[in-house]
Amino acid sequence: NRNNVSRQLGGVLAEPRRDLLDPAILAGASVALQGFPALERLLFGDTAPGDDPYVCGLATSIGRNLATIAAELVAEWDPRPGDPAASARQALDDMSGLEPVAMTGELYQSMFELLEAIARLKLQRPMGGAVDEARPRRGEAWRSGRSMRNIRLNLIAIRAVAENGEATGFADVLRDDAGQARTAESLLTSLDDAIALTASLDGPYETTLVDADRRDGFEKLLVAVNRTGDVFRGPMGRALGLRIGFNSMDGD
Repeated sequence: NRNNVSRQLGGVLAEPRRDLLDPAILAGASVALQGFPALERLLFGDTAPGDDPYVCGLATSIGRNLATIAAELVAEWDPRPGDPAASARQALDDMSGLEPVAMTGELYQSMFELLEAIARLKLQRPMGGAVDEARPRRGEAWRSGRSMRNIRLNLIAIRAVAENGEATGFADVLRDDAGQARTAESLLTSLDDAIALTASLDGPYETTLVDADRRDGFEKLLVAVNRTGDVFRGPMGRALGLRIGFNSMDGD
């Protein structure tokens, strides 16, 4: 639901639930209270901890719960300490019991949907049609000023899956077919262009999005992200025999 995090957080701030200061109990509470959006509101919003022991305790509880979740994910993904590559391969083999072809399709779909989310939600939505129509507070993590940093990390992650140096990334597989080397380079070039642009646009959206001198950079970044999506949807998909299925961002 829209604004669910604010509503849920506002409720436990107005009527403190001290049991939630125990991370184990928080883990069973509403998901809206457990994640980074809730923690960001506590640390960078109007309810910044300050000297309030309850707010400090709640922020600490959320942080500890997130640390537990992260540790559990790492343990599942990397069950072989010291050999992350082998662990990743084993995790992919075990993941959801999917066959390799199905797993590849799921990964391809997920990467494309992340590109769509970057373009539509993380860029277009706060950018508006012109600099005087920018709505910085529609951006992800605008309170903490991490909006562009998050985009950069998203793109770096996609780049790492596209080419990982072990001949198993999408670009690596494309290069195995001499006729698809150009598609591989087109994919990597568009990603590299987008990643490079994020560096010059870093900073709080409330400053960067309303800066007319940076508008061209945002437009170029959006073009680079969309171009990457076009490679996914077009030549890359055709070459690998993969298709974009139902996209959750397109609605029902």
